[in-house]
Amino acid sequence: MSYLRLDLAPGHHNQSGAAFIVMLVILVLGVTTFLVTSLNSAGAKIQRDVKTTEALAFAKDALISEASTEVDFPNHHYPGSLPCPDTDDDGSADSGGNGFDCSQYIGRLPWKTLGLPDLRDASGERLWYTLSRNVRRYDSVRPLNSDTAGTSTVGTLAVSGSSSETDLLAIVFAPGDNVSGQSRSDNTAACATTSTSIKENRCAANYLEGSNDDPSNHLAQNWSYENANTAALLNDRLATVTRDQLMERTEKRVGGQIRNALKKYYEAWGAFPFPAAFVDPSTSSFTGQVGNYKGLLPIGDNVKPTWDNDPAISFSGSGSADSCYRDDSGGINNVRWKCDDVVISTGETVTITGKLNNVGRGLWRPHNVNNICEVRAKNSSGTSKLATDVLDNVVITNSLNTDGSATIVFQAKGKAGFGNLDRIELRGLLDYTTAIISNSNTSSCPPTSTNALIPAWLSNDATDGNHWHKVAYYAVAEEYVPGGDHTCTPTPCLTVNGQNVGNDIAAVVVMTGRDITGNRLTVPSNLTNYLESENSDLDNTYENQTRSSTFNDQVIPVPVTP
Repeated sequence: MSYLRLDLAPGHHNQSGAAFIVMLVILVLGVTTFLVTSLNSAGAKIQRDVKTTEALAFAKDALISEASTEVDFPNHHYPGSLPCPDTDDDGSADSGGNGFDCSQYIGRLPWKTLGLPDLRDASGERLWYTLSRNVRRYDSVRPLNSDTAGTSTVGTLAVSGSSSETDLLAIVFAPGDNVSGQSRSDNTAACATTSTSIKENRCAANYLEGSNDDPSNHLAQNWSYENANTAALLNDRLATVTRDQLMERTEKRVGGQIRNALKKYYEAWGAFPFPAAFVDPSTSSFTGQVGNYKGLLPIGDNVKPTWDNDPAISFSGSGSADSCYRDDSGGINNVRWKCDDVVISTGETVTITGKLNNVGRGLWRPHNVNNICEVRAKNSSGTSKLATDVLDNVVITNSLNTDGSATIVFQAKGKAGFGNLDRIELRGLLDYTTAIISNSNTSSCPPTSTNALIPAWLSNDATDGNHWHKVAYYAVAEEYVPGGDHTCTPTPCLTVNGQNVGNDIAAVVVMTGRDITGNRLTVPSNLTNYLESENSDLDNTYENQTRSSTFNDQVIPVPVTP
């Protein structure tokens, strides 16, 4: 048998191997190029996602901060409120429309109003924004406090899609790149969101998809938004602000305001006021009760400080007064003491002492010697003057007694040219000294809003109040009320566990947070529907915990200066 033998040309095996290596190198280079391109693409996407996520996070934090910042009351900025959206793309919140309502509830984030840089998402677009009508920054929204929900009889601000959220107070949107049918030019065209013709770059329908671009104005707000929608080409990214997130910081801000008011009271009077009894806040008079140490804030003014008796007057020299007496001819709202026909030489000291009832039963500030309606004198012609105009070294000192009354001492020295005074008089801390800012001040009686201990926006004031006092609790150590010795022995002071606060606390304010029991409206007089855990058992120990679905109290100690 013979065989056919094929002899390959010399070097053929070498050539074949070389070709294989070349092909392998090309394959590897292709795979590498693909991987590098994919990685670069993935890296770019990650960078875009990070930019958008950061912009949304900044916006969310700014809204929460805005709601809890200092009050700018003339511009209706009080804790818990949020600005209207920006519908003309100038960076500032709209001023509102009908009935002090937002003209539109979907618009761009008002980044200038929030003190932010010009935030943009990864596509270079400005962020969009909506808020619950319940927290809009207008008087018509009141009351606004921890119990204000994103839910109302009108609707519930909510998000559906890949995850659902409700009880929201605000939503921020990153619109992303434009999708099919969207035009973001400066041209004017019909806008599906507003049902009017406006510039395309101000129409939400050219930036947001699904239900996010639905009509939403002061007449009919859109309450339903989406973070995913299989039926729509939706590329919006959302950041939501829940009621708990916004109110946690706002409650701390309000609690700080109450703490400062209590500190100022203590500095003025030498003790803390008695708390009002804890009852249904909707029916409470918020008047402190002598001998009570736990309950509601004593900010009511139905029990007013009035002079108990005729004042006593004395002079360091030969001075004299015709008479000193308690004058209640003006009724309960105008009780004052008066000393008539005062004769006093230059440099001589006059001291007038009186007893003022009920000061320890409310957050009353002391007399303002620069208010002619509170502390005044009349010259020899009978013309009313500030006491400081006709007397030197005018000082009023105060001290509280165990029954909640205060001993008031007026002291001054005679001033050259004013040796004869028709009268020296003090009002009883009434119309111009209540915890709530008076709206009845006249041009002859300077307003005392800068001296009020509790601002109108916090209180039950008919015009301005947001009822924060109804979601606050107040407790004081027994030895720090009127007549106490300011020690923590033998009666212990208050203890606050958690967050390194400790023992020997003189007083605390507890912001109760929203109703997490669901029973506050039906049983409003039950303390356990306001306070949780250690805070609700009526002893002298309180605690702070991490906020959760079962605990949302914020215990704020009130320090005192020895």
